[in-house]
Amino acid sequence: MNYRINEICTQLIIVMTTIMLVLSGILGIETTKYCLYVIVALCYVKAIYVKIQPLQLILFLIIFIVSFIVVITNNGVFASWIIFISSLIFAIDLFRFGIDKSTWKLLKFCSYIICIAFIGYAIFDPNLSHYDQLTLYFDNPNMTGIAISAPTILIVLMVAENKGKLLNVFNWILLLVMMFLIYLTQNRGSVFSVLLLIIVTVFSIYPKKTRKICAPWVWKVLKFIPIFVMFIYIGMYFALPESLEFLGKPLFSGREGAWVSALIKIFITPFSYHRFEEGTLNLFLEGAARYGIVSIVCYFVLLMSFGKKKEEMKKLSMTSYLAYVAFHCCLIQQSFESTMLTGSYSVYVLTYILLGVASMKIRNNDSEKELEGI
Repeated sequence: MNYRINEICTQLIIVMTTIMLVLSGILGIETTKYCLYVIVALCYVKAIYVKIQPLQLILFLIIFIVSFIVVITNNGVFASWIIFISSLIFAIDLFRFGIDKSTWKLLKFCSYIICIAFIGYAIFDPNLSHYDQLTLYFDNPNMTGIAISAPTILIVLMVAENKGKLLNVFNWILLLVMMFLIYLTQNRGSVFSVLLLIIVTVFSIYPKKTRKICAPWVWKVLKFIPIFVMFIYIGMYFALPESLEFLGKPLFSGREGAWVSALIKIFITPFSYHRFEEGTLNLFLEGAARYGIVSIVCYFVLLMSFGKKKEEMKKLSMTSYLAYVAFHCCLIQQSFESTMLTGSYSVYVLTYILLGVASMKIRNNDSEKELEGI
């Protein structure tokens, strides 16, 4: 009974997320914020049923207490803190229990709805920025690119699941259209992360024998990507000409200088709440700015705990395996963004739901069995 209530909460969260993304362009983001309230409430209901490992419990409590102190004592954004904590509950629960077959079907259906809605908005009300970048109804093209990439990643998983089936013609067409929309936003992190997932998917499912590439230790290294990329980019910024371009935009868009400035301020006062006009545009740097260095170090260790052993990786279906790959591709995207900590709640949900797909089980009469591989 407890499992069923927990799973229903996950399904309702997926439905509310779909409503938010689809209707925000019609009713306005302010109107659909009530869906956000429902999602946050459902995440805290899930907390009643979540069974958390000792290490994750300790990490969660440290994050909860320290980030709360930083926000309260420095007049931070308390609402953002509530959303941040609820998203951690959601992520831990999904990785621990996964989702069942019915939730996976619902998630696929909702992904189609979101993608088709975005295509419709782009055709009838494109809303281009001054730089001819696609924005739809979001604040800026970067947020648009991230929002579009979230359901696109799930379409990639459907491509893998339906290899050899007629439905895949539609999936591939939809995927190409969505990739074009992401390109129109010129959000390079989203373009790169989705393209990387597509490449891994093709090389995993289209050879005669499907294979799961990467050793378990590689996944641990990949979680460092948002940190590595930031420092590598800063090094490139000082070593290369500023006039270099990529995807029609300057390679160095100004965030490198913002990173340096933010790093200096954060390390001078590591336990303060820092406000930056355009954000820090990096997952861990933004977390340190909003919730303190101690909180974000624990958050990083928590991400490290979302790991699978070699034996567990062998038992994954190809869909679940690629969902695990996709989560790490999202971390690469977060090297240039911070939406897993500060963005639209729809991005939280559609990113962390990948952990649920990666741990997906079919439950029948209270027993569990692994999904069969493709």
